[in-house]
Amino acid sequence: MSLLNDADAVYAGSVPVQKLYRGAVLLWSNGFDPLSVPWHTALWADDITGLNDGEEVTAWYDSTGSGRVTEPADPSNQPNMGFYVASDAKFNGRASVQFTGNSGALLPLGETLGSDRESFLVLAYDEVASGNKYLIEGGTTTFQRKAFATLDTNFAVRSGTEWQSMGTGDTQAHAVSWSNVRQQLDNTVWTTNLGANNQGRITLGTYISLSTQYNAKARIAFYGLINRNLTTEEREALHQWAIDYYGTPV
Repeated sequence: MSLLNDADAVYAGSVPVQKLYRGAVLLWSNGFDPLSVPWHTALWADDITGLNDGEEVTAWYDSTGSGRVTEPADPSNQPNMGFYVASDAKFNGRASVQFTGNSGALLPLGETLGSDRESFLVLAYDEVASGNKYLIEGGTTTFQRKAFATLDTNFAVRSGTEWQSMGTGDTQAHAVSWSNVRQQLDNTVWTTNLGANNQGRITLGTYISLSTQYNAKARIAFYGLINRNLTTEEREALHQWAIDYYGTPV
């Protein structure tokens, strides 16, 4: 989608402005479009159409135009994929998809990706509680899993069998990126040697293991998966865009 309009420039008199706001809401920017990154898959809540606030999301289409679309993660036990929030106060009035702890979505990728890939996620938890609460999970076996979750009260990412803590969890909006070698939550960067893994599908809002489900009460505004590591310039631009567009912490 186009962020707000197709203007090439906005001026105050003869002076070009970089961004235009209504109150705290960004109306126009001359800068970065997140879909300019060559994502394998990108889920952007702003691109959801035809729903009113609070209605169930029955299909969340990949914004890259690939035709990939989400489906219920477990139709028998979790018939709801998530619920549309048209103007979410947690994200500067932008749209999001809310997972209630009894909902989850499955996104088949149609292929198994290589080990060099990176995820970028704009999220907010509604509850940080004891136990493992998965918001993103992908992989074909335990040894190939890549995930973002809260482990009790901490944010954490997982690749293979290893978890990397990303600090104390909360219910604010955040932007997080993670790969096999680098994790970043807002402006805090970790480097690690988390193991490589493959990924043939993604679940959102849940992780289902046999009869056990690890469901999150949380929201997603944007999720992108690229089949390589992001460049430093792409990663920095995405995090700055999240600050400007969604009001994530600096």
